Amino acid sequence: MKQLDPKRPDFEPYGFTCECWEPALIPRPDKHTEVELNYLEQARLTYLLGGERTTVQSGRPALFWATTPHPIVKYENVSSYTVMTLPLPWLLNWALPDNLIKRILSGRLVQEADSSQSYADIRYTPARGNAADVVASWTGWPRSCSIR
Repeated sequence: MKQLDPKRPDFEPYGFTCECWEPALIPRPDKHTEVELNYLEQARLTYLLGGERTTVQSGRPALFWATTPHPIVKYENVSSYTVMTLPLPWLLNWALPDNLIKRILSGRLVQEADSSQSYADIRYTPARGNAADVVASWTGWPRSCSIR
């Protein structure tokens, strides 16, 4: 399981990844150039994102442009969560709605509004293979997402 290295240089690229992370409160925020997707099967994770506390709810994929500093400031009942990083040009090539792209590029969190939909395919498991398999199984969101 991965955890943020507090010595990691700002804006060092992650590239295209899909990994299981362990939440941690750290003294400095992470910043990188990719778009970050978080998925929690249960519990909640709160970031300080753009100066606002923003909570990722369980069962609801959440996406943000990670150039915005995003330290974890609180987490409840979560021992691990899935983190996918996507290079920004990939996301821009998906021809998503303008209002969705504007929200992402403004540094705000975009989160699926309907928690009743199943996103079991987003979970990272080593047996799944590479991140491309996970993305391929998840092409319906955020194209069909409701923007809060």
